[in-house]
Amino acid sequence: MGKREANTPIVHRIKIKYGESEWWKNNPEDLIDFIYFIQKKRAPTKKDQKIIAWKSIVEQLSKKYTPPEDIYQYTLLLT
Repeated sequence: MGKREANTPIVHRIKIKYGESEWWKNNPEDLIDFIYFIQKKRAPTKKDQKIIAWKSIVEQLSKKYTPPEDIYQYTLLLT
């Protein structure tokens, strides 16, 4: 992380390319960071905590914005 990037607010470093209706197209790690940021919380840093957080996020977003069936199982995996 360069000096300039370190001074950039985190919201500008998180690369959310797709909105809520296509949430599954985003990088899982970026989406976790973004969701925790807007909740004013620190995102989990340990792999097992991130997996738990990701599964919770998938469940919640899937209720309102259901991903295509062929993508759903893939979204449960944290890459």
